[in-house]
Amino acid sequence: MTAEYHVRRAQTAQDMGRVMALRQARFGAAIDAFDARAAQIMVLEGAQLRATFRLIEFARGADMVFGYSGQFYDLTGFSALDHPALELGRFCLDTAAAGREADILRLCFAAMAAMVDRCGASLLFGCASFAGSDPAPHLPALGVLKPHISPHWAVGRKDRHIIKLQDIPAPADSMAALRALPPLLRSYLGIGGWVSDHMVQDFTLGTIHVFTGVEVARIPPQRAQALRALAGQINLE
Repeated sequence: MTAEYHVRRAQTAQDMGRVMALRQARFGAAIDAFDARAAQIMVLEGAQLRATFRLIEFARGADMVFGYSGQFYDLTGFSALDHPALELGRFCLDTAAAGREADILRLCFAAMAAMVDRCGASLLFGCASFAGSDPAPHLPALGVLKPHISPHWAVGRKDRHIIKLQDIPAPADSMAALRALPPLLRSYLGIGGWVSDHMVQDFTLGTIHVFTGVEVARIPPQRAQALRALAGQINLE
């Protein structure tokens, strides 16, 4: 880990105030009912908060229906999962960190790796968001997601405001479309992540999101080794 960055859990009321301020700037919404059971992770550059996200642990797949994602997606198909799962949510990057997203995301994924190993999770999941509830500006990026639809996990349709990925044409420039993906989602796909066959328009937060999963056992070995090496420098107690 580079000297100027530090990763830790939010521990004080002041920490939570900073987390919620960044979240408010990104989503226009702060604390919700899921925060009470979540670990709030902070990535700091010196004294400045550059990124934050929360992780919620579920003891088995059947419990995933009680998470944030379970409000929008039918997750009963995961009831056969006998290992713990971690839900990532409310991921926020400070706009002042533009140009350093890659370094910050690397630390975020190392923190996730530390939590995955700590609880023995076999699945990392969540809702990956696009800004704005209108899909039109994102159609090329959405079209590049079709090859990444999960072939073995069924994510059911629960919300009526859905966008079927199969209805979106493939982009003319797939590389440009890939670059247009939100950085977190692009990082998920880069380590073997997958998406549901549909997205949901969330008019409350003003976003479009897609259910995303990363199976720990399917992460490429070299990437997993690198993340665990960095995770060894992070203490989330």
